[in-house]
Amino acid sequence: MNPDTNFKEFTLPNPFVKSLIVLCLMFLVIPTTTILAAPLVKDPVLAQVIRTDLKLSGKKELKASHLKKLKSLYAMDAGRKISSLQGLEYAVNVVELVLPGHKIKI
Repeated sequence: MNPDTNFKEFTLPNPFVKSLIVLCLMFLVIPTTTILAAPLVKDPVLAQVIRTDLKLSGKKELKASHLKKLKSLYAMDAGRKISSLQGLEYAVNVVELVLPGHKIKI
């Protein structure tokens, strides 16, 4: 038996099929990069309170590893109101949370 007869010749698909494959791959990759780029903490006031508590610069993006360092959070600033706690679920070590007078929506 000749070993060369067992292999079929592989031909590349036509340009339309190639374009379709590339387009499908883009639809898989783009949503992932968009999700990864979205900030963990959606509320800018809450993000600033967390950055201040952790002594991070205002330009530093909050990551889950930063939020794990939080033990307590006090947001006493009467001028700026927190409206969302989205992202705070990553602060798994928080034992005390004080947010008086804020307009938090559930």
